[in-house]
Amino acid sequence: MVSRVGKFVGGLGADVTNVANVHATENRIAFGASINPTANVHVVGNILATTSITATGGFLVPDDGDIGSASATDAMQISATGIVTFKDDIKIKDGGTIGSATTPAAITVASDGIVTFVDDIKIKDGGTIGVASAADAMTVSPAGIVTFKDDILIKDGGTIGVASKADAITVASDGKVTLVDDAVVTGNAIVSLGLGLAGNTLPSSDGVSFGTPANVVIRTSTASGNVIIGDATATSGFSLDVRGTANTGALTASGLAFPTSDGTEGQVIKTDGAGTLSFIDIATDLDPATELASDTDCGTAEAATDSVDAFGIAINNSFLELDLRTQGANKLGTVDMGALS
Repeated sequence: MVSRVGKFVGGLGADVTNVANVHATENRIAFGASINPTANVHVVGNILATTSITATGGFLVPDDGDIGSASATDAMQISATGIVTFKDDIKIKDGGTIGSATTPAAITVASDGIVTFVDDIKIKDGGTIGVASAADAMTVSPAGIVTFKDDILIKDGGTIGVASKADAITVASDGKVTLVDDAVVTGNAIVSLGLGLAGNTLPSSDGVSFGTPANVVIRTSTASGNVIIGDATATSGFSLDVRGTANTGALTASGLAFPTSDGTEGQVIKTDGAGTLSFIDIATDLDPATELASDTDCGTAEAATDSVDAFGIAINNSFLELDLRTQGANKLGTVDMGALS
């Protein structure tokens, strides 16, 4: 170890006693202290470079050492495990990338701030994703279920779907939801407003529209199943069971076409034998009891020359005597109002 070497002093152009110490045999120099240099250049204190410093073999700082600037000497801190902590923001060039040795472009940041990930984004089980005011806006469970703390908004006309059908659900700017395929409900379906098919005349606020015209098909799992209207808890053996008043227009049941308007008081329903029913007045024929009461001969021969009456009993020509004693089958009897039969 020497503290003054002529050639070295000449190179520096000044006496560097106690400032530069040279280890002659190992070609090392120490600046800032009279010590045996442990490196080619050993500096005790700060290094000020007015231009850049190039370290071809790497640049090392002590464990938890800082790298910074004059105004922020601890801008970066490197821990013993290699973790780098930044005191403030990190900025990269427009369109710059952040990645790993194998995938240097894992993250790309565009000039407008849009971040593109080349592959998946993973967070811890039960981790949250959010903003400064709502850090837990989204929570992802270990099973992959995503819970949103508040509303979910998409653009006007935006779609929601799956990989194979990205536009399964479309939400228009007026809030109308269009399903590209069937809607399957495993529980109760409650509609607070009208329900109708696309292209139909809109139903009333509490109506249901299935087309013009259209069929409403209700199927049950067994032949004995039924459709009950008016009382969901009632059971019966009828395919259609209306618990209340059914209001219909023209009605045909079992091939019989019922009238569409009511008749007048006292009328009855009549069939034409071809399935059409109608209201008619009751026939005004004479009362048979009254008619029989006015004719007490019980039916006589049609002419004075006949020898038997209507019962086949011999009579005399004066029609004054009817002999019913010889044949018991011809006994007299009465009907409803006392008329003879």
